[in-house]
Amino acid sequence: FSPSIDSIQEFRVQTSNYEPQYGRASGGIVNVATKSGTNSFHGVLWEFNRLSNYTSNTVLNAQQGLPKGAYTRNQFGLAVGGPVLKDKLFFFGSSEWTRVRSSAVSVAGVPTPQFLALSAANTQAFFSAYGGGKNFTFTNTYTAGQLGITGVPASTPAFGSVAFTAPVNTGGSVPQNTYNVVGRVDYNLSDRTLVFFRYANYHEIDESGSAFASPYNQYNVASAALSTAYLLSATHIFSSSLSESTKLSFSRFNAPLTYNTSLQNVPTLIVSTNAQLPTTSTFIQLPGFYDFNPANGGLPFGGPQNTIQINQDLMAQKGKHTMQVGGQILYMQANNAYGAYAQASEQVGVNRTVGLNNLVTGNLFQFQAAVDPKGALTCVRNPYTGALTQT
Repeated sequence: FSPSIDSIQEFRVQTSNYEPQYGRASGGIVNVATKSGTNSFHGVLWEFNRLSNYTSNTVLNAQQGLPKGAYTRNQFGLAVGGPVLKDKLFFFGSSEWTRVRSSAVSVAGVPTPQFLALSAANTQAFFSAYGGGKNFTFTNTYTAGQLGITGVPASTPAFGSVAFTAPVNTGGSVPQNTYNVVGRVDYNLSDRTLVFFRYANYHEIDESGSAFASPYNQYNVASAALSTAYLLSATHIFSSSLSESTKLSFSRFNAPLTYNTSLQNVPTLIVSTNAQLPTTSTFIQLPGFYDFNPANGGLPFGGPQNTIQINQDLMAQKGKHTMQVGGQILYMQANNAYGAYAQASEQVGVNRTVGLNNLVTGNLFQFQAAVDPKGALTCVRNPYTGALTQT
């Protein structure tokens, strides 16, 4: 969870010599204290703006002759705190919104209509069913002869470079709609007993295509970050030398990937692992999710992680000596799910040349898909012996 700056009272960073309550920490310890209300009303209202108009193009874009990416970043928020009952009950609240609109031109290699018209019937059927009827304008084309494709005339325009707009980070962060809320209520039961409750909510929704972008944009994938946290804290001072602190907290975090679920069962067609157009860094992209590498992808993805924490501390002081004892109970429940090969991966070649030729003939090099674990497993028939084998 990333609290808004306006909600932070103070923070402390430790890199070594940790107190015993932090255990055997291997990294840094960061303690953040949130603000509380006081007997006076205080508030702030602010906005921060960044525009790509004031930036230059990247070196990589300039080398490839691509235009500068465009973005607009707006952050705005408010914070206010004050008394409800003087010296007894106080409130504090902070809210921050982030709006980023960002896009840039990406380049992919896709097959031409001329190439598909000369390919096998099952290749044509795949693009007809899953290509979404896309008509591309090519910035550059490669003939079958240049790509080493046989079975079609060497002069056939086979693949071309297509430029498409994708919602990527061009300097202002990932395109998103985000809000960040922190609220706190403090209640002084007495001059020796202090109680507060804090609520925090971070809600980020990134644009479709921020996690994966395709020239066949129906396969774009968006990401999100959803965090909620609750804390109840009570401190009691028994005497000038003895005090205790109790904290109860619950938090939930989820980072799901969102996509067009009507395409859940569409197989992903891959020429070969990370195949590129010759003499370029342009990847060949065919219809489907995560179409670079059969080892990537798998939707749905995400699920909440719940954390329950109980802390109890007792502090005692005698003269120059201070002693602290306590305990912590931490329960974590991770419900993450990963749909590994829920979308079948159809790889047509072990390398680019084999893959492009197999597109012409309609043959597959490798087919991978998750199977339903209920009942019998799927079977394949041995083409030589005719025997059925479970896989």
